[in-house]
Amino acid sequence: MASLTSSVLVAPSASARVSRRSAAAPVASAPALRKTSSVASRPLHAAALPPLTRSQRTAPVKAAAAAQEQSGSAATEEKSYVALCASADFFFNDVQNEAFAEQLRERVRFFGEQDRKIDFFFVPEPAWLESKLEGAKRLGRPAVALVSTDHVWMSFMRLRLDRVLKADLKGMSDEEIFASACNYELPPFERPLGSDKWTAPYSPYEPGWWEAFYNKQ
Repeated sequence: MASLTSSVLVAPSASARVSRRSAAAPVASAPALRKTSSVASRPLHAAALPPLTRSQRTAPVKAAAAAQEQSGSAATEEKSYVALCASADFFFNDVQNEAFAEQLRERVRFFGEQDRKIDFFFVPEPAWLESKLEGAKRLGRPAVALVSTDHVWMSFMRLRLDRVLKADLKGMSDEEIFASACNYELPPFERPLGSDKWTAPYSPYEPGWWEAFYNKQ
């Protein structure tokens, strides 16, 4: 009996005591992760770029100015008149062509809004007609030329009007271009067929509306 009691009361070994203390001790929480700096968390593309040099900052402005100057020089060099020729009756008295007057007046209004100088005019019986226009003999007389320095617009008007002949007046002076063999005097037109059946929502233009587009020298 004494031996049993003594075996029960034997003190636990050192390893057993350490094991028990480890089991009883509370588990320590893992240390919190340190917050990374905002610089390290930035995406790569947000990295600061080196400042631009003075030449780099002014390069786009210089390029734009050079392009504008070159465009202006080209426009000056290419300024030359082109003409669309037809009979005066077709331009001014054809009922089927009545929208022509409206187009010209709208263009005048547009030029006024843009503060641009008018560059399109009528020349009745131009003095250069026979020498500059191939096929001039095919035109009804008196003939009229619509002249302008805007070649793109004149290409459009040639398609729009259809029954016109084109003449290149490059190299001619303004005095030569606007010289009129009839001194800007056209005979009165006969009343066109179908004019009594006007269906447009506005009144027809009064005879002589085209005189506002003369550029007498």
